[in-house]
Amino acid sequence: MSATVLYVVQQNGDAIPEAEFRNSWGGAAFIWAALATRYKDQIVALGEPDDFYDLRGGKELKFDREWPLVWHYEQADNCAMTQWEHNACRATYDKALIAPESFPMLADSFERFQDAHRKPSRVCSLGDQASIIRRLTNARGVGWNWTTVGDSFWDIWSEEREEGRPYNIDRDEGHEFVELVEL
Repeated sequence: MSATVLYVVQQNGDAIPEAEFRNSWGGAAFIWAALATRYKDQIVALGEPDDFYDLRGGKELKFDREWPLVWHYEQADNCAMTQWEHNACRATYDKALIAPESFPMLADSFERFQDAHRKPSRVCSLGDQASIIRRLTNARGVGWNWTTVGDSFWDIWSEEREEGRPYNIDRDEGHEFVELVEL
């Protein structure tokens, strides 16, 4: 089964796995599906009709279409998301890191998101992630591999040496510290 992996950036810059949450559908996919459902009409209004054929038919948005459309809407001038919905969504951006000064706000946002959008039949790990983020001390940031189905950005593989090493924010490129919205 897939999992979501929470990575913590150590003082030396290495991103190290801190916790794994079974069933990755309870992480980013939960966030995207909840936002796509709640803001369906607004998301449809932003795009080309062909981009939203599943939404227009009253069906749920296809998973491979959902996240880029939700991200696009999250950045729109007329976005109606709450602050905590913005923050949960921003944590799902590719190669996103959250700075330690934003840990309490992120944890609050994850808990509020889970409380507002959780359904009994749907897995959600946001509350568990929030608990771990609240306990972190001496970390330079957190990031995610939202699904273990694919490779993790936070693990660097060397074909020449046939071994891996942790991503290091001081020497590797591609990550971005994402700003959260004040609650």
